[in-house]
Amino acid sequence: MHRAAALAALLVLAGASPATAQVVTLRNLAFGTITSGTTTSVSKTSASAAQWRFTGIFPLGGSFTLTLPTTLTGPGTAIPITFSATDGQRSTTNNPATGSSFNPNATQTVGIVVLSRSEFVWLGASLSPPLNQTPGTYSATVVLTVAGML
Repeated sequence: MHRAAALAALLVLAGASPATAQVVTLRNLAFGTITSGTTTSVSKTSASAAQWRFTGIFPLGGSFTLTLPTTLTGPGTAIPITFSATDGQRSTTNNPATGSSFNPNATQTVGIVVLSRSEFVWLGASLSPPLNQTPGTYSATVVLTVAGML
């Protein structure tokens, strides 16, 4: 069995409302060593899930969107990556257990926030490497965009 290490490198992009929103990547989504021909999943609440924190003031509300890849690229055949309708988690505390599940494939709304507050976002996913996958490091980029409605 061939083994391939996979890591989804994550990039953060702050959207509209530059003076009122700050986005920080706290952790990248990491699959570690995977086995070719076997689907491997990372739970949104695990220590290997991606995690961001954004802080801001959204006087008329706002939104955040994740731009998700469909494959990880590396030295061999691209590895398909999927994000299910429940692979996202969000909370106003730094604890995914206190949060609520969301579909990372859809835009999420942020309620009206007059005083600055933090929102934490976690992301899990599944990889399905083909049989005889070339060993190596595979990666992709996820973009988190936060927008305020002014």
